[in-house]
Amino acid sequence: FLDRVLAEVLMDLQHVIAVNEVNITAGPLPAVQGNHSQLSRVVQNLIANAIKYRNERPVKIHVTGERLGSDWVVKVEDNGIGIAAEHHKRIFQLSERLHGSSIPGGGIGLAICKTIVESMGGSIWVESNLGAGSTFCFSIGAAAEAGVYSPVPDESRYWAADQRKAVEVAASLRVVIGA
Repeated sequence: FLDRVLAEVLMDLQHVIAVNEVNITAGPLPAVQGNHSQLSRVVQNLIANAIKYRNERPVKIHVTGERLGSDWVVKVEDNGIGIAAEHHKRIFQLSERLHGSSIPGGGIGLAICKTIVESMGGSIWVESNLGAGSTFCFSIGAAAEAGVYSPVPDESRYWAADQRKAVEVAASLRVVIGA
């Protein structure tokens, strides 16, 4: 169901994606165990950060999922400014900002992502070098049966009704899913 999460996030971010001429691609994404709305928050934050912490090159983001034992590792890779190794753990702490006020934000997004992912039994980390882009990764349990998703009761709203619109929006934003 992460493909649905990604489609919804892209709809929510369609304006910022279009204004910044962001090129987003995605490989096949897995069915996982987790709260749909909370996973949307994580994916949206990681994509928004990839757009925010950019350099002068056109922004490229690639989202993939890889099986690792009984878990999936979801990766959001960008070609942005990167993060020096000594800051890899620090950026997940509440109110930690590497760029002061030069880039807007409150320093809470990645801390929230960490809390969400850990509450679902996973972990989150970054693979990056300064000036070489970043790959944010998080692990999450695989769904008991591939392709099956039972929404949490408070999530009776489901994406299927907007599927055509999501496909149209994705096409207009030069998003390639399954690349």
